[in-house]
Amino acid sequence: MKKGNGKIICGYSGIGKSYFCKMNKDRAIDLDSRWFEKKEGWEKMYIECAVALTHVYDYVLLTAHSSSVLLMDEIEDLKWYLVYPDITLKEEYRNRLEQREEQTQGWIDALIDFYENQITKYNTLIKNAKKIVLQKSEYLNDVIEQIV
Repeated sequence: MKKGNGKIICGYSGIGKSYFCKMNKDRAIDLDSRWFEKKEGWEKMYIECAVALTHVYDYVLLTAHSSSVLLMDEIEDLKWYLVYPDITLKEEYRNRLEQREEQTQGWIDALIDFYENQITKYNTLIKNAKKIVLQKSEYLNDVIEQIV
């Protein structure tokens, strides 16, 4: 997999990936994982699509699923970023997710129930990504300059 010049950014739900892409339509794409059928090996296809899109876009944004993030972390020489909230911001992220119209309450509850576990995985298991931890009231737009 030969990566282009675009940056791959995996981001936790609610960090502002979709908003960033709307504001940067010609430079960024939100490669939403909902476009992929979740059958065995979907993560590899998801990552391969992201890598291919780095030849077209400056920023390729992915959903930070545990399985795809762990797989990305195993790929040698792949430069990528993981953007996620500080572990103390659980209620702020619950509120952000509840403001979104496209998500069900069941999905939000499941994501929030797993919040601490997921953030802990990012902090401890992911070794090869450049990690950017968002603080209170921060969004992707606020930290995009750190992605070089």
